[in-house]
Amino acid sequence: MAIFRSGGRVLVPCEIDGVVDRALLAEAVRILTEFHPVLLGRFVPDGDSCVVRDGDPGTRRVSVETFTDLRDELQVVQDWSAGPLLRVAVSEGGPRTTVALSLPRALVDGSAYIALYKRLWSVYTDLSLGRSVPTHVIAGGLASPSLDTRVQEAFGEEELAGFLASRAAERAAVPSVLPVRGREPGSFGLVRLELDAERTRRFADRAHAAGLSVHSLVCGVLLTAARAFLAPASSRPVTLACVSAVDLRSRISPPIDPESIQSSASSSTATLEVPESPDPVELGRLVAEKLRADLDARVPDLDVATIPRLTEETVPRLPTLVVTNLHKIPLPRLPEGLAVSGWRILPLVDTPVPLATVTRFDDRLAIDLPYPRRWYADETMHGFMAAASGAFDAILAREAVRD
Repeated sequence: MAIFRSGGRVLVPCEIDGVVDRALLAEAVRILTEFHPVLLGRFVPDGDSCVVRDGDPGTRRVSVETFTDLRDELQVVQDWSAGPLLRVAVSEGGPRTTVALSLPRALVDGSAYIALYKRLWSVYTDLSLGRSVPTHVIAGGLASPSLDTRVQEAFGEEELAGFLASRAAERAAVPSVLPVRGREPGSFGLVRLELDAERTRRFADRAHAAGLSVHSLVCGVLLTAARAFLAPASSRPVTLACVSAVDLRSRISPPIDPESIQSSASSSTATLEVPESPDPVELGRLVAEKLRADLDARVPDLDVATIPRLTEETVPRLPTLVVTNLHKIPLPRLPEGLAVSGWRILPLVDTPVPLATVTRFDDRLAIDLPYPRRWYADETMHGFMAAASGAFDAILAREAVRD
């Protein structure tokens, strides 16, 4: 419910080499809504929260819209009280087609989107080959009981109260954040950093040689960039907080269906005192240690379980950045003549927190950072991403010297 109140949507553009048949895509989307009637649904107010009313695939359709520039698609406003919740838009012209899906952030997470994208193109491919596509309903939406209610059942009152007390104590640390200088409410920008296949391989090798995951080292590099960007002239340590997204789907019992369209995300936060010239490997190691300790202590579960009880004294302070790693994005089945050449996931949330998403597609590591111009100026986010690019260059250059 907290995610619903914070608003926002998640946009997933998928780049296809070749020409997508619009009529075939529309039929594939129609069949997709038979698997997931929630995609046709709408939000209905329910006190200070909401419920989702599923749509009827027999009477409602998702129209396939058109766009010419992805930057324009970033600015679209959807009326979720009228529905449908899913928006599908296709780029016009050119040898490459971009198919963009958009859903409310309250309803979806990265795992759900990957499953949805695989299912959509599987259906499209079957239709192109003249095959029938049997369907069945996959439950999803703002489930009842809600995720926080389900997770609460695993903890006693003393555990929940103790966790909230620890949250209150953690507010003593105030992380530095990117400067808020935006002037354009309702508008979003986007910056991206991508490593080619060779640099991606070398970066992954560097992480693994240090006993780290790629995610942890990415966090270390981004924290290094944030330190350089926020306080380039200071020799004193700077407090930075990096949030790592955690998927609860397999952590609760019974587990959530991998294809269920619902949000099941939580997090782990590493708050660090970062020195003037930090080692990104060491920062990555600290992030990894905190994430491992939080998972062992079930902190992501407790974080969700206590959402309904948060107060001004226990709500976490704004972090320096949030990093969501979706790891390697699988290639879907496609008919001959089509190939996926790019895939990204863009959380468009009007909040003063940078939401970075990390993906590996076709052996290329990419970091996407969409941002609300209400809070951030373009030069701020371009400057931060330039600092991140420099930090990646530095760690890869050190690795080249080591070799």
